[in-house]
Amino acid sequence: MTDIFNELSLTSFIEIEDLRTEAQSLYDHSLTEGNPVYFIDFIHRQLASSPPPLFLLRAIADDLQQRLFALREEHFNAREKVVNTFWDIYHLDITPILPPDQLDHYHTVKPKAIIAYVVQHGVDFGSEEQGILIDMINNSHNTAIQLQADIDLTRQMQTLLQDWLVALSAQYARGGWLSQLLNDTADRFIH
Repeated sequence: MTDIFNELSLTSFIEIEDLRTEAQSLYDHSLTEGNPVYFIDFIHRQLASSPPPLFLLRAIADDLQQRLFALREEHFNAREKVVNTFWDIYHLDITPILPPDQLDHYHTVKPKAIIAYVVQHGVDFGSEEQGILIDMINNSHNTAIQLQADIDLTRQMQTLLQDWLVALSAQYARGGWLSQLLNDTADRFIH
């Protein structure tokens, strides 16, 4: 009987990992398209299972959390590169105009406002150097805009999934699917 349980566990684990990989692929596709519909359709298919695979959905929620951390780190690094450039070359701290606690709005600070801030603090440079700096800031902003969109979309997908997990956990706690899950497991071992 232990061998049957181990075989079922391994099969279930492989199925869950395959579904998790599919979810990651659909998440990436959703980010590429800027539309969460692919990922949401996948989650809805899982929710239609009876009982819904709570373990899988929790694993996917954990994956989304890790992706969110990585996106935020990339977003921070895009800003930090600009801040470090001005510090390294001009020994000027521009964090007052680009505060790290307002990272979600970093891309909204106009490059000319950053240049004006630098000039106001005593840095003098020619138009060619200014053009290079504006290009660097624009490139950083473009990266930040895409990352912010990915962060927002990931948060949306994560919130949807978390809401469903809370609802499903409550349902499991009330015994709605728990008794069915126990009966299904018992039937597998008996037959």
